[in-house]
Amino acid sequence: MLQTRVTGTNKAMTAAVQAIVAKRLSGEWQVTLLNRADRLFELIRTNPKHQPTVLQAFDMVRKLMKAPEIEWAEIGAIIPGVDPAPGQVLSQSELAVVAKGSKSADDLPCSADPEWALHAARVSDAWNFPPVTGHKFGKNVVVAHPDTGYTIHPELVAGNRVLVARGYDFESDDTDPVDPLKGKAPSHGTSTGSVIMSRAGKDVPDNSEYVSGVAPQSKLIPIRVSTSVVHLSFRKLTRAIYHAIDTRAHVISMSLGGPFYSQALHMAIAQAIEKGIVVIAAAGNEWPFVIYPAKLKEVIAVAASNCADKPWSGSARGSAVDITAPGESIWRAKTRKTANKPFAVSRSNGTSYATAITAGTCALWIAFHGRSKLITKYGVENLSAAFRLCLSSSARTPSNWKKSKYGSGLVDAKALLSLPLPTKSAAATAAIQPKSAGDLAPILDYFEGGKRANARIILARMFNCKPSQLPGAIKEYREELCYHLATNPELRSTLVGLSMAKSASALPAKSKARKPMFSEPISRGLRQRLRD
Repeated sequence: MLQTRVTGTNKAMTAAVQAIVAKRLSGEWQVTLLNRADRLFELIRTNPKHQPTVLQAFDMVRKLMKAPEIEWAEIGAIIPGVDPAPGQVLSQSELAVVAKGSKSADDLPCSADPEWALHAARVSDAWNFPPVTGHKFGKNVVVAHPDTGYTIHPELVAGNRVLVARGYDFESDDTDPVDPLKGKAPSHGTSTGSVIMSRAGKDVPDNSEYVSGVAPQSKLIPIRVSTSVVHLSFRKLTRAIYHAIDTRAHVISMSLGGPFYSQALHMAIAQAIEKGIVVIAAAGNEWPFVIYPAKLKEVIAVAASNCADKPWSGSARGSAVDITAPGESIWRAKTRKTANKPFAVSRSNGTSYATAITAGTCALWIAFHGRSKLITKYGVENLSAAFRLCLSSSARTPSNWKKSKYGSGLVDAKALLSLPLPTKSAAATAAIQPKSAGDLAPILDYFEGGKRANARIILARMFNCKPSQLPGAIKEYREELCYHLATNPELRSTLVGLSMAKSASALPAKSKARKPMFSEPISRGLRQRLRD
């Protein structure tokens, strides 16, 4: 994906980008305008047999960025998403920490009640509150739901609040976002969707278990972005965010993610927030750091807890987490590819469900106060900041809670609706401005547990520049560095370990820092830059 400086009609801008691509890249490329306001384009090689490798794509991106009309460019690769195998994303030292803190996979006895999560998040208490100026149960609040699509499970579609006509399938590129139940996470969209908006009580007559959604009168826009949340393309998710804006969603709930930064995705989310959409995402499962898009400061990042009000052992954690919600042993709907009883309800774990509970709670808050009244009070661009303030201020904090890892506390819907709304100035002050393309935050975020000042020095020595010159020196290579830090756990562990030095004098000298530390292949451009 790339953003350009060219202006004009859609046709003229597309033609200008096509000319730049033809001049700088080999092969034939399809150029598509994704968003006119952001001047964002997508490039896809037309011959599927000649698709570049990830490392070749990084070199192609740098060729494009040399054109004066191109502000920035990035690859739109398929990347690992949630629920990886720990050995794929953890270094040996990180694996040891996870093994030490791991717990039994068995469901805790206190999760036997299908509505235990509603009680833990005090949702059932919040339902009894008379609305101030709006409605109860999240009525008419529209939640956009990028995931694996939807199925006709009774726990999801009863009540006709799944807005299929406003959905889309970005995997098959058609208007029917039905989940084909393929890949490693079949029915994931149905499961998380049911936690958001299933009707209260039992909807499957022959089942003793059932799902009561947090916002049982809200509406859902199903958007299919992947055959499996284990492999997520930020290219498709970026398009899904723009689709959510165009279809007038009020909340975006993303129970998915990937390990490295995307400027295109960041821009789309920033625009969604400017349009008054609250964006919520999963912190991640098994990852040693919070994943994207939850890691973005504008996004509300959600970690997971269990029925004992303790953090779920598989939840990602870190300073990027804003809030924690029930996510272990959550009752949810599941559709199976079987002729005999395809619709089931059972328990499952993940920050996916904690995200769905938080999104449903947001729908309760918006409906309770009335979205139009909230916009009148705060302005459309500050609505998300107002909710974040209220969510944080109303969080329930158990004893020995580690805010640096799990955010302000546990979601408390009753306290949220009881809380007086913050002032307009407080919400405006809390609003987060998007970072620039040259910002170092995406790289430094991987040094969680280390010292950022030392990380800057290490990176500056790698690139043979002063720390103050680092943003400019690293700009062309930022996305590739993020890719290697995310997917090469031993490299990440080595650099984080070096950054923990007590003083700058203990850090590696320029000559040593500039020697390739990468055990995996790197692009030709980055390899040459480290040698220069």
